[in-house]
Amino acid sequence: MGRRLFRKLRAPTSMQIEVTSACNCKCVHCYNYWRDKSELALVGDLPPANMTMDTAKRMLEQCVKNELFDVVLTGGEPFLNFPVVKWLAEEFIKNKIRVSINSNLSLITDEQADWVLETPLFAVLTTVLGPNADVHDAITTEKGSFDATMRGINKLLKHGRCPGVNCVVSKMNIDHIEQICQVLVNVGLKAMVFTPAICPEYCKDFTPLQLTNQEVVKFLNTALAARKKYGIRVGTLVTLPLCSLDGVEDILYFSDKSCGIGRKQIVCSSDGKLRPCTHFETIEGDLVQEELANIWSRFEHWLEASNFPDICLNCKLFGLCSGGCRMSAKSATGNHCAVDPNINVENIDKVARQIQEQLKMKQKASLETLPDSFVINNYRTRKEEYGVVIGTVSGPLATAIISDEALQVLKRFEVGKSYFTHDVLQDLSPMDKNNFLAGMAHRKILQFV
Repeated sequence: MGRRLFRKLRAPTSMQIEVTSACNCKCVHCYNYWRDKSELALVGDLPPANMTMDTAKRMLEQCVKNELFDVVLTGGEPFLNFPVVKWLAEEFIKNKIRVSINSNLSLITDEQADWVLETPLFAVLTTVLGPNADVHDAITTEKGSFDATMRGINKLLKHGRCPGVNCVVSKMNIDHIEQICQVLVNVGLKAMVFTPAICPEYCKDFTPLQLTNQEVVKFLNTALAARKKYGIRVGTLVTLPLCSLDGVEDILYFSDKSCGIGRKQIVCSSDGKLRPCTHFETIEGDLVQEELANIWSRFEHWLEASNFPDICLNCKLFGLCSGGCRMSAKSATGNHCAVDPNINVENIDKVARQIQEQLKMKQKASLETLPDSFVINNYRTRKEEYGVVIGTVSGPLATAIISDEALQVLKRFEVGKSYFTHDVLQDLSPMDKNNFLAGMAHRKILQFV
């Protein structure tokens, strides 16, 4: 066993469940590891197209038993297997596990849209790759896909649900980010994430799509400008080497993503096979045949220092970005332990200083301007050897690790009750009190009002 870099949770906190490996588009940068083997993943050694109800029941049992906090139901296209999606979502929610759905929304019916509205899902995330059919359809390689997705978005909006949007950015659409924002804001959307396309494991030549560091900086700044202009929430879904982001107006804004392989995340195929990431083909175990706790113990090797290049292990930014994406490294070199090709060693010191300055300013502002009152959001906890995993049951997504002492302080407050900031925690020093309240707010457990 090599040197372990990170604390090991006794179970993952989130699981991405592919309820179907069937899909109704052929995107040129699809992240699913099986995409090149069959258009609908129906042949060879691939899992069945649809998760069965028996497998779904096993997923539910194991997630509840191991106290997971969040699940994402995805595919393929999950609405191709709606009976299982509906059952799983409702059962997870009954057990206080937050549920999100990733879908291109092109197939959603009025009946399904009504169900989405009536069900307390945490989020529905769809994908828009261009401001019009010419750009979007060229990337999905499916004529009519833009119009179908926009119909689905408008259908959800009509039924009272506002989905989030992920735009996978490549050379094919980087010059259209501002237009995409305008189109989506005009129809009423309020949250967008912009994620650089990552070379899938099966791809032989990603050059026509691969972004340079300068292009990544460009689209992130465009996203930040849209945030200010339209008042929308923006972000990214993947970990980015922070040393590659020199020139981004607010690097700190994109510093909250790190690789969760072996630490907090796990991916389940439609037949119960567990993998570390949607990009990786490596199977660590079979959840239909084995206990999740036993399979999770095999993920220990992903925490070892041997998975990361020395330049990252010795970097002052490593704790924030975990050295970038292991699949990016594997796609570029054939070895997931190698250097993420986006890493820019020359920028490490400069970016580190910028982040440190931004952190100081943010902390100072938060401590000086705490609002007059706050409320505690509904939360769950899970005991670990070295502390407590805590996560919100509804509202903003947040899962974090806190100390037992911090939890005892938190338990002084009732969930949902409003408190005046000035009147609470008089036994703590002003600095400790402010740090605690600001820390809980950062973790979304506490909400200032």
